[in-house]
Amino acid sequence: MAIINLTWDAPSTDNGGGEADSYTVYRNGVVINTASSTGSTDDVPEGSYIYTVTATNAAGEGPHSNSSSVTVPA
Repeated sequence: MAIINLTWDAPSTDNGGGEADSYTVYRNGVVINTASSTGSTDDVPEGSYIYTVTATNAAGEGPHSNSSSVTVPA
């Protein structure tokens, strides 16, 4: 098992709904966490993972971030 520390920057522009209220973290396309700040952790076994994040505000959920890949060795 490994703990993956994820951090990201808040969006520099909004979609008309103001600043982000929350962030949704995805691992391999599946929601794993909703965060109120720009960081999260994930406890995973060995394997390869792809993470993305979306920001949500009053106008709804924004687009996915660029992806980050992580490989946890055996």
